[in-house]
Amino acid sequence: MTHQCCLSRIAAGDTQGAGITGKVGAVIAQWGGAPEHTRMKPIIMAASTIVTLALISYAIAIITEQRKRIITSTVLLFLTVGVTLDVTSTILMIIGSSRGAFTLHGALGYSSLAAMLTDTILIWRFRLRNGASATVSRGLHLYSRAAFTWWVAAYITGGLLVALR
Repeated sequence: MTHQCCLSRIAAGDTQGAGITGKVGAVIAQWGGAPEHTRMKPIIMAASTIVTLALISYAIAIITEQRKRIITSTVLLFLTVGVTLDVTSTILMIIGSSRGAFTLHGALGYSSLAAMLTDTILIWRFRLRNGASATVSRGLHLYSRAAFTWWVAAYITGGLLVALR
């Protein structure tokens, strides 16, 4: 029996023989969907998508810098885009949050955003002062890695908080 068959039987009110899918579907149909307190607000969904794009952008930038040990145009572009996406998603999450702007996860998120913003400023400054072919200093190289690791920890924590609600 296909899912479409089960769904059409459920829609008609017949859950006999529809199996577990049919019974679960009947319960969901009776509820009118997921309970209101478990539905994600559209603004939070948008913020979640944008922060995932920030993760991808940051990863491209940091992995490129870590491997090449120079600041390429790719590193500058993806770090700058990452910070822009991160700021946008943070603003959207604050607007959409029912818990306010000052939470433990908020503090973790703000600090990781600050770390990546600082890294972006330091990388831009290094590139402007030393040129495109200069090898990144050991301190900046390690700071970039630490800032990105902190940011990923905040990203994972946010995902876990949503999953455990």
